[in-house]
Amino acid sequence: MDDVTALKQCRLDRRWTLAQAAQKIGISESALSNLEHNKRHGSHDVQQRASKVYQKSVDELFFA
Repeated sequence: MDDVTALKQCRLDRRWTLAQAAQKIGISESALSNLEHNKRHGSHDVQQRASKVYQKSVDELFFA
């Protein structure tokens, strides 16, 4: 069983699909998947947009 990142947990809590969340953040599904699985960290801009969409701090989403 894999660990669920804070970013992915926020999406699951909202019952959004990967496609829905990616569209809201303004990135591709594959980019969001990479972020959710810690394969990429995302640019500062992407982190800020995700923070706004999920109403969580960048630290909570990406560095917790």
